[in-house]
Amino acid sequence: MAASTCPPHLKAIFPEMPLVDLYGFAYAGGIFREGFATGWGAQVQHCDRAADVAPVDGPEGGRMLSAAVREHRKNRGIVELFGHLPHRDDVDNVTGIQPYVSQSPSAYFQEISRCNVAIHFLSGWNDLWSKDALVAMKNLANPRKLTMGTSSHMDRNGIDLAFEYTRWFDFWLRGVSNGVMDEAPIRYRTAGDVHDSGWKVSWEWPLPEQRRQRYFMERWLHGGSDGTGEGLLSVTHSGSRAGHDVLEGRPGATSGKATRWSSGFGHAMDYGDMSSIRRNGVTYTTEALREDLEVTGHPVLALWVSAQMEQQAVFAYLSEVTENDKVEYVSEGQLRLTHSREAAAPFDFLGLPYHSGMRIDRLSLDQDPVRLTFDLLPTSRVFRRGHRIRLSLTTADRDNARTADRVAALPLVIHRSAYHASFLDLPVVDSSAAPTPAARPVSAQGSRRQGSPAGRAGRQSQPVESHVQATERGGPK
Repeated sequence: MAASTCPPHLKAIFPEMPLVDLYGFAYAGGIFREGFATGWGAQVQHCDRAADVAPVDGPEGGRMLSAAVREHRKNRGIVELFGHLPHRDDVDNVTGIQPYVSQSPSAYFQEISRCNVAIHFLSGWNDLWSKDALVAMKNLANPRKLTMGTSSHMDRNGIDLAFEYTRWFDFWLRGVSNGVMDEAPIRYRTAGDVHDSGWKVSWEWPLPEQRRQRYFMERWLHGGSDGTGEGLLSVTHSGSRAGHDVLEGRPGATSGKATRWSSGFGHAMDYGDMSSIRRNGVTYTTEALREDLEVTGHPVLALWVSAQMEQQAVFAYLSEVTENDKVEYVSEGQLRLTHSREAAAPFDFLGLPYHSGMRIDRLSLDQDPVRLTFDLLPTSRVFRRGHRIRLSLTTADRDNARTADRVAALPLVIHRSAYHASFLDLPVVDSSAAPTPAARPVSAQGSRRQGSPAGRAGRQSQPVESHVQATERGGPK
């Protein structure tokens, strides 16, 4: 946010794990991120109210400390601030402002670009705000770079921060010619890729070499007496004119307490074996892969559902099933029916489905079934030969998201006929794809190079065809 005010002495910054869209995080898919809000908020309130800090020097230090503690005790907690504001355009009745508008960096992309501060983003595929960093890279015109590891919020997983800091600030503050801006602007790591420790580069995002591969939710393989079961994920659709599965409501369903969300307030991320999630929902799994499969980008889920209440929600998890049937977490997404109406994004949203969260865009159940289209958090991962890709669906994530038990207990009908085909759309990178060139390609050249402190103008990104548009015209296949 400071970079939007053009302070004259601010030349370069290195934001780690940046949050760009406040509403998109606090109410992802229209569902309050209550687990994070409660855990992180409690730590912040402790810092506000604790007096176990040293006073400043001088005879007035103790008095000033006491006054500061009294003042900080008036601060409102994050649950109090956002828990009652479920729409992007809601107004806080205490301050009279729209916090999701006034406090989101995404509302200031033009101002940040105009100030032209050089920015090096650092994030990780398992961070809370992995998509935010990619959206910022796409929308800003500043000289900019992104390093994307495989880490969660609390670790850096093989990234030498001292080295990265030194190169960045040496170039922009001291004028050291170290080539940092001659390199591809995006450097990312692919989990499970043994070549060069998985580190790769790209001049563009989404990757120009990606292809979208649909995996259709197909025939029911087997079901349990408790309403849970497993279906098939297939690259081809049977063409059946009928077909649906019942996702029974399970208010106690959870992805656990050691998640990417809890890593945001100091906990280690450890999903463990996610096999247990099958007991609280339905899963769809591919056959064993015949070859390694790289997925790099933004998975998108398209579901046709029948619901009883517009407040119902679906939680989706992408995972990899090993030869030993261990289920390893990869990514996730969520969407409440009320917030499922798609709208034009106010900025380049990477061609992904955009749900405004505005009150005017609330969906009512005036049609059946309803089409839900939403993205899962981005990833870069090699699914190993012999392993399987799994999609799991539940009606709640008790430890991480706010859902009323009476609503989460209601079933959802998942349609998968030829007329209402539900599918998972993955960004696949073929092993035969040409490697990204180390030198700047012609297509990535701007009118002025962004790699010079004297002439800092980045290439403006172009609009990408939205996933919805592609689907409506019959692609991607």
